Amino acid sequence: MKHHCSCLSGLFLVLVFQMIAICIRLAFDALGLQYAAISADICQILGLVIGTFGSWRLKKPLLAVYSMWTGLWIAWNFYIICLHLEVGSLKLTEHLWTVNLLNDAEAPSWFKRHPFACATAINYTMVDDVTMTSQQFCWSDYRLIEIYISAFQLLLAVFGLAFSLGTIKEIISHEDNSSVLSMQYVNSLERDRKRKIVHDAHEQPLVSGG
Repeated sequence: MKHHCSCLSGLFLVLVFQMIAICIRLAFDALGLQYAAISADICQILGLVIGTFGSWRLKKPLLAVYSMWTGLWIAWNFYIICLHLEVGSLKLTEHLWTVNLLNDAEAPSWFKRHPFACATAINYTMVDDVTMTSQQFCWSDYRLIEIYISAFQLLLAVFGLAFSLGTIKEIISHEDNSSVLSMQYVNSLERDRKRKIVHDAHEQPLVSGG
């Protein structure tokens, strides 16, 4: 029972962090018009609601649904990471439509259109007249930000999946123990009833003889 409580407490904690993280991610995906990502975020919110209700009511089917969706959520975030890292044949310019449902390579992320931690470098060249050029440098690459966000989501999902499976296992174990105890109680009642019958059968001739 102690492990059951610890798994359930851990699951509740992860669900809270997941809900906060996905609401923030949904806001930035909506600002960046990432339509496929928005759909996945909404499904994640529904999955978290199902997981929260299942953990609160200790319903195995609801926890199983949350676990299955979490597996898909892990795969989606892993794909996002590989896409921005351009692993293998994945190219951000070619496969970006899988995230925003638009063939628009100029708007892959809200963070690309709104960079932060940037500085402007001014270069002076002396050719006849003084020529001044400027170039902007940003410490925060939007691809790295997307990778960090997806990696954090993936990490939370792994913990959520582990805790949900642990909670399901403990619920099943608790139900089996309860069934065993109930059967033992029924058997003890049956034994007491048989003893009483035998005792009454032994006492009945004595009463008749008296």
